[in-house]
Amino acid sequence: MEKNSAPTAQDHTSYLPGLAVRAAEPPVPPGEDVYDTTTEPPGEVLILSYDKFCDDDRRNDGSLSDVKNLTQLFTQMGYGLQAEWNLSRVDTIRTIKAFSANKRLKKAGCVIVIVLSHGRDRRTFYTSDGRPLRVDSVRDFFLEEACPHMKGKPKIFLFQMCRGEDEPTEVVTDSIDAVREPPRNMMAIYSTTEGFVSVRHKDFGSPFVNAFCEILAKEAWHLSLDELLRKIQKRYNTEGFGAVIDKQDFHFMKRFYFNPRRRCVS
Repeated sequence: MEKNSAPTAQDHTSYLPGLAVRAAEPPVPPGEDVYDTTTEPPGEVLILSYDKFCDDDRRNDGSLSDVKNLTQLFTQMGYGLQAEWNLSRVDTIRTIKAFSANKRLKKAGCVIVIVLSHGRDRRTFYTSDGRPLRVDSVRDFFLEEACPHMKGKPKIFLFQMCRGEDEPTEVVTDSIDAVREPPRNMMAIYSTTEGFVSVRHKDFGSPFVNAFCEILAKEAWHLSLDELLRKIQKRYNTEGFGAVIDKQDFHFMKRFYFNPRRRCVS
């Protein structure tokens, strides 16, 4: 389970109550080694947040702040966004399947899926009914053949969750009724490395999400994802209690730029 830390006076100045995104003017153009996010919209985002569970002793305090920050960020950046709260395992699978099949993805340059929950182990998180769901089951909906709208396009997954000591888990195929294929053009980013807890502030959300939103708002207009992650890690070090971001590439062969379009949030 996530490590909760008590907020301090410094925390009030560390996390921005509002984010102001700087637009990419002009956007970074696509190329042989650059993914195309000059599309309209540049991408579609799915946020799956779990802050209530069937076990009353297990809560995900701070998730509301994380969703607010992420919503501000991606809305201002001009991305399409769908946020879902406290879904059961069955409804989580149904939601991801519908999202991956949505025709909106045809026009989008990328897909970003964000999971905010408690982790069971390095491969699994809990849905609101207390049932485990494997992270690769989430990714499998976006395999090239399973999600033709996103074939050849980048798919990015963010997991804010603990990744405690590995435990035996039942292998269940939840995602697709298709022949397995290797993942391509995918990147998974975790708030912590395998075997470690993930830190969360009860009132201000997780240091990882806060660092992610703050750095993207300021720097996504001109830096690639790899460059942004280095800055996020540096920012994360100051409030993440030494946590280290874990990035996994799955044939993610090109540079990725978010190419934000400035949008006003009412």
